[in-house]
Amino acid sequence: MKKRKYDEMKALKGLIKRKNISYRMFAEKMEMSLDAINNKLNGYTAFNLHEAEKIIKILDIRENEVNKYFFPACCETQQSECSEKYVLL
Repeated sequence: MKKRKYDEMKALKGLIKRKNISYRMFAEKMEMSLDAINNKLNGYTAFNLHEAEKIIKILDIRENEVNKYFFPACCETQQSECSEKYVLL
């Protein structure tokens, strides 16, 4: 049985659903297989920086929301500090 390494993709999965994008359509836009997208969204493998930048464009994620979807461990009081460490754009 696979073990999840990354639990933080819940918010990203929710955003995909709110935008009415199927995982199959999302995989196509990402130019990845459906299996690869499922593994990444379910926390078995991580998105790399290039993939994260693509997701931000595809889902039209605002700069001030990047932490919410990619670094949720950064609480609101730490967001500016985390933003400085993890600049994607």
